[in-house]
Amino acid sequence: MRGIAVTSTDNNARPRYSETLFGHAVPTERHRLQLVQEVFDPITIPVLNGRGIAPKWRCLELGAGAGSIARWMAQQGAQVIATDTDTTFLDCVSDENVQVVKHNVVTEDFRPGTFDLIHARFVLEHLPQRDAILAKVAGWLAPGGWLVIEDAGAFAMEASPYPAMRNMRDAMRRYMADAIGTDAHWAPQLPILLTAADLVETGMSVAVIVNDNGPGTAFMRATVAQLGQAIVAGGQVTEAEFAAAMRLFDDPSYVDMLAAVVSAWGRRPLCGI
Repeated sequence: MRGIAVTSTDNNARPRYSETLFGHAVPTERHRLQLVQEVFDPITIPVLNGRGIAPKWRCLELGAGAGSIARWMAQQGAQVIATDTDTTFLDCVSDENVQVVKHNVVTEDFRPGTFDLIHARFVLEHLPQRDAILAKVAGWLAPGGWLVIEDAGAFAMEASPYPAMRNMRDAMRRYMADAIGTDAHWAPQLPILLTAADLVETGMSVAVIVNDNGPGTAFMRATVAQLGQAIVAGGQVTEAEFAAAMRLFDDPSYVDMLAAVVSAWGRRPLCGI
């Protein structure tokens, strides 16, 4: 399966996500994305299974990262296009039914009516044009096709009873908002936006990751560490405050909500409905 991407004009002067400290050029980013897969794939896969993914479905994975969900789709017998603005970390995707495409969802399109399933995880919240992009992407669905969007729930970051961690994660949120326009409070609006895009059978689920001294903890430690020095340099937190937040990860009494993911979906009506 081949989709046709059409370049359009991008008038947004902000740097892209790939140009921040979460870009693929950062030495620790591949490992952090592997932790993202380990922590969040067990949440994402049941959501996609619930949409009825089947052999021969035409699937699009936006912001495919290190490729685990694209590979999972392929294992279900689907024909998959896996996209990212930087496909470096998709070098491990060798499935014959996966086509890796360098693609910018802000500036490029696919043919309307192309896909039976489109999925994006932790992508749209980082794009200032997120509402318009969701509506555009919905237009790429075939009749009966599903759009599944997953983004962070800020409440988990903001509810920490540990001041050092709460302040650090608030600084991280502000850093990303200032740098590229990330909106960590956007995800709860997804069902409304999916309906506004003329999708039906909309739904939502929310999952919370709790400190487990395992992959969840490793993911948040890596995320805080990767942004920490830039946030200190920017004056949002002090070196001592950053160090205090990092020490919590080694404290056996530290129990906290680390992250939340909001999953939402909607379906393109069948012809004649």
